[in-house]
Amino acid sequence: MREKVPHGFAIYPQMSLFKLSYDIVDLANDKKMFTVKKDGFINAIIHIYDYEGQEIIRAKKTSFWKNRYVIEKKGFHIATLLFTNSLCDNRIYIDTDSERFIGTRIKGRSYQFLDLKGNLVFHYERNDSSFHNEYLLEVYDSIQPEIAILSAIIIDIVFRGQRTAIIAAPSS
Repeated sequence: MREKVPHGFAIYPQMSLFKLSYDIVDLANDKKMFTVKKDGFINAIIHIYDYEGQEIIRAKKTSFWKNRYVIEKKGFHIATLLFTNSLCDNRIYIDTDSERFIGTRIKGRSYQFLDLKGNLVFHYERNDSSFHNEYLLEVYDSIQPEIAILSAIIIDIVFRGQRTAIIAAPSS
């Protein structure tokens, strides 16, 4: 039996004048494959564009109070991403029409997503430093790479929002 080989991507956040975007590079050929842009704040929409500028996939935040995103491709719903955000359950769920994937934080700022049989679907690792941010994503055949990329970006956006809220909170 042949071992599964993941698709590897590097994710580079780009910050310019309060606008956050991302460049996605395919590690197999070291070429930029996608650009990701976020529109809006309260009910944000996150778009992935190919190298020609065509939208591939997007996610819409459905509520200000919940970290729930509807993922669409060409106007059709293909998945939902949900952060549980409870003290007892800090998992992230991705539901497609046919599958459920469960993500958990495994160390520091790294996440892994498994299917219900326990198979690794994708792994997302954040490598933050003071001068350079690069996130690595390994995607296996069980999920569309675009859904995994978009999910990793959403995790980063939610994490950045939480970090900003902690920094801005007044100390007693």
